[in-house]
Amino acid sequence: MDRTKTELIVKIRNAIFGTGLWMVAAGASALSLGSSRGAVVLGAPVDLSFDIQPDPGTDLASACVTAKLVAGDTAIGDAKVRVVPLPDMRGRPPAVRVQAAVAVDEPVLMVTLSAGCTGKITRTYTFFCRASVHGGSVGITGRCLAASFCGRNGC
Repeated sequence: MDRTKTELIVKIRNAIFGTGLWMVAAGASALSLGSSRGAVVLGAPVDLSFDIQPDPGTDLASACVTAKLVAGDTAIGDAKVRVVPLPDMRGRPPAVRVQAAVAVDEPVLMVTLSAGCTGKITRTYTFFCRASVHGGSVGITGRCLAASFCGRNGC
């Protein structure tokens, strides 16, 4: 009798656990963050795009996409960052454009992209800035950056 009672408790526990797993799996989203496009240039504003695959039946405008930017150790304020869904184009995955109204003054930029209104998915992208070239000459900051990342012989 005691063994029958234990077996019943195990079956009830397994049924509850299985139902819970099914509910979690059913609520899982197909939202995914893909690759980035664009380059970060010292002295220029940020202008990047990121591929995002939204949930079936939804569009990027309703995917609650946000971006946090950090240049070196300094966070760029949310008021200066703009995230805009790019128009659908045949042959290109859905994407958002991330722009910042400040010039990059650090050699490393980190972009933390989040998407999803209820269950958020987050990915951090790290960019090493390129030197800006104007009329064939590179500014002092650009030369320092190139020397530190490319060695004595340049890139």
